[in-house]
Amino acid sequence: INTGVWVDQDKIAAVGVSSARWITTHGLAINVNPNLDHFDKDIMTPCGIEGRGVTSLANILGTECPTVEEV
Repeated sequence: INTGVWVDQDKIAAVGVSSARWITTHGLAINVNPNLDHFDKDIMTPCGIEGRGVTSLANILGTECPTVEEV
């Protein structure tokens, strides 16, 4: 299952849920303005999904992107 939020073929947010020994954990991550060089497809496969990439709010919105504090 490709959970998360996708913009075309690129992931912009991830959602995770886990359960073990009657304890559940969950998480949410939104790529606001990360260094996308860390997601170089020659080095790693983002989210373990071939043919998909990673993007960010800054990459999509440009100068209109809110800061991390504003998000």
